[in-house]
This record gives sequence, C-alpha cells and structure tokens, in this order.
Amino acid sequence: MTRVIIVAPNWLGDAVMALPAVADLRRHFSTERLVVAARASVSSLFTLVPGIDAIVSADVPSIRGTGAAVAVLFPNSFASAWLVKRSRVPERWGYSADLRRLILTRAVRRPGTPMHQSEYYQHLVRALGIENGPREAALAIPPGALHDARTLLTEHGWNPQSALVVLAPGAAYGKAKQWIPAHVVRLTMDLVRDTNCNGVIDAGELALSGPLAVTAGQTVCLVMRHASPAGAAAGASAQATLSASFSYTNAAPALSGSVSLVDLTTVLGGGGGLSLAKAVDFATARPGDILTYTVSYANLGTTPLSSIVIQDATPPYTVFISGSCGTLGSGLTGCAVTTQPGVSAAGAVKWTLSGTLAPGASGTVTYQVRVQ
Repeated sequence: MTRVIIVAPNWLGDAVMALPAVADLRRHFSTERLVVAARASVSSLFTLVPGIDAIVSADVPSIRGTGAAVAVLFPNSFASAWLVKRSRVPERWGYSADLRRLILTRAVRRPGTPMHQSEYYQHLVRALGIENGPREAALAIPPGALHDARTLLTEHGWNPQSALVVLAPGAAYGKAKQWIPAHVVRLTMDLVRDTNCNGVIDAGELALSGPLAVTAGQTVCLVMRHASPAGAAAGASAQATLSASFSYTNAAPALSGSVSLVDLTTVLGGGGGLSLAKAVDFATARPGDILTYTVSYANLGTTPLSSIVIQDATPPYTVFISGSCGTLGSGLTGCAVTTQPGVSAAGAVKWTLSGTLAPGASGTVTYQVRVQ
C-alpha cells in the first residue's frame, strides 16, 4: 500500500483553509493510507478531519517511521521540503518557492494572481492532476462535544433557535492579519427600524437594507445595534459615524441635505459594569389591574459609572400610568423621567441619571401600568 503524507500548514487558520485540499487528496488516494504530519499546535484539528488514518509529529523520525512514498507539502518553506527529503520520502510535491525547487520531485508554479488561501491550496493539488471538490472545510465533531458546546452557550444566553455567528477579529503576533478596526465596526453594527419608537428591538423589527421613503413631518426611529466581542478589554472602544442623507422628491431646483452624529461605545472595566434587573409585583393579572415594574441597577465594577440612561417600554396590552425614580444610588446627584407616554397611552419610558454611580452602589426606578 502506498503511503501518502501531508505536511500541514503551521498555523491553525491556514490548516483550516487547507481542509478542502486535504479532502481532495483523500478522494484521489482512496485506497492508500493517508497520514498528516503537523505541529502540536494544529495536530488536534486533524483528529476531527474525516479520512485521516494517522497523525504524526512534523519531525524526521516520525515522518520516516510512516514509510511514506509521497509527501504533499502545503507550507511554502524550504525547511518543510528539506524535512521530508531528510525523512527519505521519495516523492516530494509542492509549490516551487523559497529556493526549494531542486529538492522537490514535482514543483508547481505558484499562481500569478491573488486568491483565497483555500483556493491556493486546491490550486496546488489540481496542478498535481488531482480533481478539486467543494471548497468547504468539513469536520466530524463528536456528539458529546456538540452537547457540551450547546450547553455552555445556552448558559451564557444563546437561544438555540437562532443562528450563531462567531467573530474573531484578533490574531497572534501583531496586527498583520487583524482586520482594520473600521471594518470590524461596520460588520458588528447595524441599524434596525424601530417601528413603534419604543427604543427596543421587538420581534419582527428588521435591520435596514436600503433607503427609506418618508413624508413631510414623519418620524423615523432607528436603533443602532452593536455586537461587542466576548473578552473585549476594559476601556476598548469603537467609534461609528451615523450619517443620513436625503433628497426632496420633485423639488426644482433639486434639494438635498445630510446630518450625522458620532456614536462611541466603550467597554466598561472592573469586571462587571452596569447591571440591570427588572421585576413586577404580580405574577398574574386581570384586565384593569395595576402593575408596578421595578428596574434595579447596580455598578458591579471597580470604577464609577456616569451618563447612565435607563430605557424600557410599556408591555403589550398595558397602558402607562406613572413613572418615578425610586431609590437613588450612591454617588448620583439626580434622576429624572425624561421620556414617558401620556397617561393611558403606550410607549417608551426613559430615566436619565446625573452624577456618577459609585462602585458597588445600586438603586431603582419604577413605573406603573394598567392591564387592558
């Protein structure tokens, strides 16, 4: 049996992007034993890759011990070619790069145009006469690991019925492979049409996908939604400029204008930041009953918090009666209900707190509604 050994990329991201090419090699060498030589930092990834018969360390004794007849090199380095030559692998295939052409038995010219890294690896195997399959990275995750991951995510607030997108904008060893901060902001922020202007993203309210047509005097409410990565450092901030440009239909001469504002989101420090909890005095109610909602706030961090604004909205099938500031937290100098619906109406309620909330301090705001 001919043994084929793949010399894996050295970095995890590159190793993942090589998986479609690994699948191409598996299909082509369907009756041969397929082995991966990898660094310890990426070797565990290949334990999840279907069709891999063995994983060995990327060193001379381990590779020589496989008795491989063919080595396919994904790294471009001279060192990787010299490694398999010293390991006495007769056939050594890879890109002609880093002055290693004479060491390779089949040297493939590198592409002349830029391409995605996964396509780059598939280009190599295609040039070796191996048919490409889908450019999809496939992993076989054990059921137990999937269960543990779902449990952990659910405990931290994930709704299993919703899609989950993981964003990892960072990189090791400098900023060479990090996204430009402005691009991260554009991806992690969107504008949602707040159709009932209650300051909350309700079910059915969607992100804007294009321009809006409005009439004179019409109010349009928007909520900027910003996703902050888990583990963001205290003090990290993201600045976004929200701009709106408009033109008047059928105006002669043409009339247009624009307005803008700057939004700054800062990660709070001290291991916690502001905590909010909401409670109601009755678990069940009938039409005509009056419910009192209490929103408790607390500073869980180690630094004072300022510019605190608390927002809520009357629940469905209720109307507003009154709002108040409740207990004022230590360090704060004042509290005011700055937005509220009219009596017997529904809508947003907002409290603006002045001063600074001391670390460990807490307070409450309240409002009453009548069930319809």
